[in-house]
Amino acid sequence: MATLRAQEEKADGTNRVIVSKQDMRITVLCPRGDTLAVFPIACGRNYGDKQQEWDFRTPEGHFVIESVEDTSLWPRDSTRQETPGEIYGPRFFRLKTPDFTGIGIHGTATPQVIPGRITMGCIRLSNEDLKAFSRLVDVDTRVDILPDKGRERGSLSKLARDDDY
Repeated sequence: MATLRAQEEKADGTNRVIVSKQDMRITVLCPRGDTLAVFPIACGRNYGDKQQEWDFRTPEGHFVIESVEDTSLWPRDSTRQETPGEIYGPRFFRLKTPDFTGIGIHGTATPQVIPGRITMGCIRLSNEDLKAFSRLVDVDTRVDILPDKGRERGSLSKLARDDDY
């Protein structure tokens, strides 16, 4: 269940999202730096920075939300019984990840796996938390995904060069 500030601030592209894979949580900050909400998450099954498609890692670094998609409009996969809305929750916040496609923040049909390391690289929230998250962020919101400290030392070097942490 999320910790959500009583008075929500409308997303205007200036809020900021911090994803901590180590702490298994996503934090939404307002432009002043105050915490608006904290949600438990699930992320990539494997530790470290994403290196290639299908490595089951969540990428690390600075990204932005490039689109917010209504999953009920996605075509159904004929190999699955569930609809995309059931699999991904009501919204998919697609991240602009230059080297990879299909990485985003979305809901889940199985909230009992949160927190956990179960995804192919996306970040999952419960559908209830996703609805609250969607009121705080929008296209162009900055998303910073922090590394798993201590698990794979090589993954730290990418963000260690950045001075804004």
